Amino acid sequence: MTPLKIFDQVVICLGQKPFEFWPDLDRANFVKDLKSAIFKLKTSLESKSLKDSHAYKIILTLEKDILESTINE
Repeated sequence: MTPLKIFDQVVICLGQKPFEFWPDLDRANFVKDLKSAIFKLKTSLESKSLKDSHAYKIILTLEKDILESTINE
């Protein structure tokens, strides 16, 4: 799945039910998928020397909002 598709899925899922009410396994998989998507996008932007872009700054903010086991909604 592409990183942008993962973010699309995140928005849909969080719109249906807050993260705190998800089963533990679903939350763990959700965090893992988000971290993977963020890493891919961040690496891609860094390789193209786009660290000064608005998109890169947003990715850094998202990275801070994703902790080991939870999401700062």
